[in-house]
Amino acid sequence: MDDERHALLMQLRQRAVEEKNIQTENRKLRQQLVDIENEEKRTEDALKALQTAGQMIGEVLKQLTEDKFIVKASSGPRYVVGCRPMIDKATLKTGDRVSLDYT
Repeated sequence: MDDERHALLMQLRQRAVEEKNIQTENRKLRQQLVDIENEEKRTEDALKALQTAGQMIGEVLKQLTEDKFIVKASSGPRYVVGCRPMIDKATLKTGDRVSLDYT
């Protein structure tokens, strides 16, 4: 009777360990699914951005303030525009070609 009980307890412990391993693997797979869904969304957003109207190209005419520039668009008009924070403003000089974003 003790041997049978001991064997059943060992089998129960083994199944508990297996279940824990399966749950851990399930969590990993669910996280991978979330990561893949996020990557798909970023890719879709990038694709939509590419499919929208093209960006205008302009030429820097003058720096007004630390963040504001006068830019002449290739289509003719001149705009006072801001500069994205990640751009080093010290490298922008008169005559540089820049991309104008509509956002």
